[in-house]
Amino acid sequence: MGKPATEMQRQKSGKAELEAMIAEFEHASEALPPDEHALHFWMQRVRDLRSRTLASGEAGRNKLLLKIRAFRMRIWAMRIDRRQYRVQRAELGFSSPSESIWEQAPTQLSNQRRSTLSLAIASSWLKVHEHDRAISHPKPKPAAHTLEPKEAANPLGAPSSLPPRNEPALDTVNDDAAKKHRRPNRRAPAAALPTTQATSIPLRKSVHSIRLDPISAVVGRLARPGSFNEAREIALDWLRNKRFKISRDAPESFELEGPSMGDRVVTTGLNNVWAMQAETADTTWTGRRWRVELVLVDAAPTPAVSVTLTAISLASQPVPTPSVPALVSKLIDGIGLLDVEAGEILSASAINVDTPEVLQRLLASLQSPHRRRPAIVLSTYLKNSGTATLLNPDALAKRLRGIAKVYVLSRNMTWALTDALSKRFAVAGACVRLFRPGFTPDDDPGRHPSWTPDVLTTFGMDLNALSSLFEREATDSSLRALEQEDNIPPFDRVREAVLRMQIKEARHQAATTDAAGQPDATRLTALQTALNDETTLREMFEEDNETLRQEIHRLRQERDDFIEERDDWHAREYYLTNRIKALDLIITSQEQGIAPTFPDNWDEIEEWCAANLGDGVAVTPKAIRSARDSLFENIPFCYDVLRFLAETYVPSRRGALDGGGLALESEKARLGIDISPVGRAAETHRSKETYSTTYKGVRVNLDMHIKGSNDRDPRKGFRLYFHWHEETRRVIVGWFPGHLDNGLS
Repeated sequence: MGKPATEMQRQKSGKAELEAMIAEFEHASEALPPDEHALHFWMQRVRDLRSRTLASGEAGRNKLLLKIRAFRMRIWAMRIDRRQYRVQRAELGFSSPSESIWEQAPTQLSNQRRSTLSLAIASSWLKVHEHDRAISHPKPKPAAHTLEPKEAANPLGAPSSLPPRNEPALDTVNDDAAKKHRRPNRRAPAAALPTTQATSIPLRKSVHSIRLDPISAVVGRLARPGSFNEAREIALDWLRNKRFKISRDAPESFELEGPSMGDRVVTTGLNNVWAMQAETADTTWTGRRWRVELVLVDAAPTPAVSVTLTAISLASQPVPTPSVPALVSKLIDGIGLLDVEAGEILSASAINVDTPEVLQRLLASLQSPHRRRPAIVLSTYLKNSGTATLLNPDALAKRLRGIAKVYVLSRNMTWALTDALSKRFAVAGACVRLFRPGFTPDDDPGRHPSWTPDVLTTFGMDLNALSSLFEREATDSSLRALEQEDNIPPFDRVREAVLRMQIKEARHQAATTDAAGQPDATRLTALQTALNDETTLREMFEEDNETLRQEIHRLRQERDDFIEERDDWHAREYYLTNRIKALDLIITSQEQGIAPTFPDNWDEIEEWCAANLGDGVAVTPKAIRSARDSLFENIPFCYDVLRFLAETYVPSRRGALDGGGLALESEKARLGIDISPVGRAAETHRSKETYSTTYKGVRVNLDMHIKGSNDRDPRKGFRLYFHWHEETRRVIVGWFPGHLDNGLS
């Protein structure tokens, strides 16, 4: 009886060993493909396990042998994938000494004419989505009176200085009070005013028990020229879905009550501007209403659009959850929306990154200084003989409705992203990472956090909570972008401008009436009263809420400061954790009299740099790629030189090196290196681009280098090119260990 039990234990041990080996293999091949030595090592181990399993001679071993065979096939497939990826890397530009497309200085879109750029994007959008339908609503001809002239420098015709968009209106009271104290002159457009003498309803101060919460905002351009009227019809259809009874021949300006108490919509328009404000009751919280404002400006070459969402709640009610109006999705699906500043198309669908061309667009977007929306990148991983992602990308993109972009990386593009940005920003395995606006490869990883199942478990989060976190981040970013730049006038300003123009037209009409006719004095008086009430209402609100606006601004600033401080602490924790591990190993080695050892491969170079170089040396992604692509044989020597920079050279430059210049020269002699300026190559036009790198979004010249062996054989010759960054007092490593071509020969 003892022998079968022993054999069963061996079988279980073999199965556990195989499962551990598979898990190790999958983890090692997530961010980057394993090198040939690692693949050979795993193949040797699996062959050894197969031999031991065959020698066992026990029944039931065939199932384990089949699993071993399947794993061997996966290793062979990985070897093929790795070879294909090495070929693909040349297409991506990783093997070139010059920087790849996404490392070059971002194109300054602001230097181009935005109208020209918008038209180019619109044409691109039409090609991508194959819109072959004719435009059913022709662009209206310019009338004699327009809101503002259409100028190239300010195509949207916005006033140069506007108040904050999300301003509470004075009628933010509960539904019963709103019914009782309705102000028809506040909402009714001029065309709908009664012909009798208008009476002014007394204005009331704002009710302080009501709170307004700006939720989200989308500002951009429609993707097709001549789509002004089509966008208006989409908005009206959206209102009809909200059960507002709007006829197909409705005028531009009207006011309408909705099916529920407190539901109402007001529209106003003239010539090239149309604006809408709709309020609907919340189905969960009594007394809460949702206000959606849309402003369309028929500017060249494509109309401009702004959609904002505000929650009007009782002060005792909780802050509403973030959301985006479905109207935004309807505009995206029906016409398309463009972010001209960022040069991007807003998409409510996930973008599959499965080719080098799409990856290059992703990397260019991530590093664009004009990007104002978050980017969420998910990786594809193996699960149950298939592929999966941590979150459903299509459902997430549909939920975000274009205020954030969602990308899904294929397996090979996961490796390419790691190559381009380093392992610090890898998105691999069951992982999703949030890239905030303003990203550069030199950022601290904590500013652009990632989530895995282990991280979610640590923080007690589920997938729905993670999706809500992304939605909150995206809506907050949309409001911050709106605070920074707002070229489209808000609804109240549009309504006020329309009233002024209608008064001007009425006066002109009254002045030209012949002697036999009677001027429409009643209508003119009603228009003037409406304008006066509109102006007085806004001025009274601005005066009454100036303190509140200042408080909101202060709180937003504090929020941004806390977010930045939190990210800095996360990054600091990441660095200190790795540093403690490295110091423990150094102390142990010193106590045991063991000389320090260095890795003999580049597999964990990012982790090693984070743990050993401190704040004195920054190794750029360009340098990481140059190391991985090199043929240099003495890899431990490269790590030793990097440690020399962190522990000897930087303290010497900072005036904090024990032993001063003698210690510096002693270490240089030990390594057999020399440090000197590069010379003309760093400044000459032909080679300046090669002798530079990007750090914190700024190009810096690699004007210093460390010289080792002068052998021109890439397996033996050593150079390390760097820049001393005076502002941060640190070394920026941009290339090693091979020679850079100076282009002067």
